Amino acid sequence: MKTMNQDIQTTNSLSMNHVIKYYQDGQSKIEVLKDVSLSVKPGEFAAIVGPSGAGKSTLLSIAGALLTPSEGRITLAGQEVTELSAKARTQLRQKEIGFIFQNSELIPYLTVEDQLRYVTKLAKLKVSDQDIVNLLDHLGLRHRLDNLPGQLSGGERQRVAIARAFINDPAIILADEPTASLDSTRGRQVVEMLAQETHTNHKAAIMVTHDERVLDLVDKIYEIEDGKLTLR
Repeated sequence: MKTMNQDIQTTNSLSMNHVIKYYQDGQSKIEVLKDVSLSVKPGEFAAIVGPSGAGKSTLLSIAGALLTPSEGRITLAGQEVTELSAKARTQLRQKEIGFIFQNSELIPYLTVEDQLRYVTKLAKLKVSDQDIVNLLDHLGLRHRLDNLPGQLSGGERQRVAIARAFINDPAIILADEPTASLDSTRGRQVVEMLAQETHTNHKAAIMVTHDERVLDLVDKIYEIEDGKLTLR
């Protein structure tokens, strides 16, 4: 394995350059991420694996502009994230990042169609009715347009989460354990769809996962342990 500490080219959809994240605990400094660098290009699907407590969630939160690093640089879709104001980071998240969470995190009282309209409204983007229908049709969900999350299977909910992540045409997709609540068959189907959407729409995607059975579907695999990132 080689440690990913080389300089990252600006052509990437996402680059993290020598990122360090630490917290103060009294007189002690707890380092969660230790000189982490990675890059994900358009059309590239990367996975991050590692034990619990290794720093996966912190890394994903920093990549998604939810947390700021203690040191280092992050560039997303051509913008230097660490130089943006809190308001500008929020706007960047809404327009350039699509999040897929472990348990889909759908709003229980919104239909499938309204789930997508909600994120476009937050980002202040206009998406046509046909765009929504086309995306849901592509993911095999057109017949679920007016259904609530409680009327969907686990696999269907995760497919809605994929649609929600892609509806704003973001530069990068971040998926946090998207197969955790699914059986192996449905989990693989979800990751296959995520890989297909990433490659077809020329997005950059990062998936945090414990599921070694889906790693053949990604383009590269990073391993993280004790806050140190390596490329497998």
